[in-house]
Amino acid sequence: MENYNHVNGQISINERALGDSMEYLNTVTGGDELSSLEMRDQIDELCVYLNAAKSKRDKAVAAIIAHRWSARRDEFRLLLEKMTVQSKPDAEKVFHEECADIAAQLVEKDQAISELKKLGPSSPTKGKHPDEISELDAEQAAKTLLERERDELFMRLLRSSRCIYLLAKETFLK
Repeated sequence: MENYNHVNGQISINERALGDSMEYLNTVTGGDELSSLEMRDQIDELCVYLNAAKSKRDKAVAAIIAHRWSARRDEFRLLLEKMTVQSKPDAEKVFHEECADIAAQLVEKDQAISELKKLGPSSPTKGKHPDEISELDAEQAAKTLLERERDELFMRLLRSSRCIYLLAKETFLK
């Protein structure tokens, strides 16, 4: 998961840099031809890097999906057989962005949970009524919901990317 989060973050940063560079190049096209050619070369290099990083990210998603389903191999095999995959690059980008948002929220939840655990059982985080949940329990429940949401996004990626589908199938059948 850490590998996916790292690569996904790098892709996001570099896609923004690519967009900024393209915008800059478009505004400077009337300028120095040599500078323009150098900028195009740098943009081309960045595109090559981005494609390689996206391939790594797809492999990471496929490995995560295969791992998540490892205890239910027959069910996953059946799911793969019945699944129809439609390539949706725009949707993939949105799903990866949502995964990045969830990863950031999970880091915050982990920090909050760690702090609450340091306070120990004597902390006033438990409600006054027996049926109230503690702040720690609430944070752990919120973290679990975020993890489920991320897993659902990974399944959406599986359905929207032929590459991830094939990689997951290959990884799972090993």
